Amino acid sequence: MDKTDLELADLIAQDQGWDNFGDMAEDPDGQRIILSSCTPGICRDCLAVTEPHEPDAVENWCELCDANAVVSINWLMMGIV
Repeated sequence: MDKTDLELADLIAQDQGWDNFGDMAEDPDGQRIILSSCTPGICRDCLAVTEPHEPDAVENWCELCDANAVVSINWLMMGIV
């Protein structure tokens, strides 16, 4: 079953040290990460969190599963808001 954008954003937030995306978005340190020119992303295929990615990344390369399936946290936010 595919994960929703919010579930993927939660996985990125957890990898970065927060309990969920909401907590990350409310924290000034989390906001700096989200608003940075290079942000973390997640592979839609293997769920690996990788960085750095440009904020508009939607099909970046995942070195772990050899697929163009990485999406940035910024791109995920657009589906959440």
